[in-house]
Amino acid sequence: ETEAEAETETETETETETETETEAETETDVEAEAETASDVGEDEDVLPTDEGGEEEDPEEGATDVTQTQTLEETAAASKEEARTREQERKREAQEKRQKAIEAKKKRQEEGARKEEEAKKRREESRLRKAEAMKKAKEKKEARQREIAQKNEERAQRRQEAIERKEAAKARAAAKKKAREEARKRKLERQNRGG
Repeated sequence: ETEAEAETETETETETETETETEAETETDVEAEAETASDVGEDEDVLPTDEGGEEEDPEEGATDVTQTQTLEETAAASKEEARTREQERKREAQEKRQKAIEAKKKRQEEGARKEEEAKKRREESRLRKAEAMKKAKEKKEARQREIAQKNEERAQRRQEAIERKEAAKARAAAKKKAREEARKRKLERQNRGG
């Protein structure tokens, strides 16, 4: 048992020495890396390496980020511009529709107004024509009455003239007859006296 314990202690010491050597090697590696970084120079930066072992340029990465941001901003600006154009197109279309509606309404109102005016003119013309026809008829009837009256007066005058002429003839005949009878009586008296 004493020998076993002694061997165990010996193995433990060996392991401890091994760990110590490993730590010493690690420290040596760290110092070597530090010296290597010091050799590169103060003005030069040590670039990190990517998974492939190649050095990465931070400026290149920043450029990629900037380009990505620029593309996103450009896309957003394009989208906003397209949206603005679409809104403007819709607004113009709405204004155009509104103007068309107003123009149509105005044409309808103008058409209705003109139709009403035309209807009014036709009615006024009809009334004027009816009034003219009425006056013409009244004038014609008055003329006809006047002519009839004049014809009647003329006929009456002719009749009176005829009657006067007939009366004159009758009077002349009676006068002649009276003279003839007087002459006959005179001759008869003369014959009786002779």
